[in-house]
Amino acid sequence: MPPSDSEEEEEEKPKEKPKKIIEAHNPNREKKKNTGEVVLNKKQKEELEKEKKLRKELKDLQTGKSEEAQAELARLAEIRRRREEAKRDKEEQEAKLAEQKRLAEEAEQKFKKK
Repeated sequence: MPPSDSEEEEEEKPKEKPKKIIEAHNPNREKKKNTGEVVLNKKQKEELEKEKKLRKELKDLQTGKSEEAQAELARLAEIRRRREEAKRDKEEQEAKLAEQKRLAEEAEQKFKKK
């Protein structure tokens, strides 16, 4: 028997997928946790703790709160004091040298006048 026109049209059209998928409740399916929290493993937690500790130590060093920072600040103050002292000594020596040169020039001028 020859196929009718309506049967031919049905065979030629591809079957369409259903547009809506019916979701049934499955109690065995794992529920998605959407709490926004990131779960870290032990290694990642240790790395974060190390970074936090390092940041805290650096902050303490910068603000001068730790013992190391205080020792460093004391050392730097001592260096500054020594440099200032050396600068004063150098200026005094230069002043003495300038005075000696002035006195020598005056003595030379007196000698030339005679």
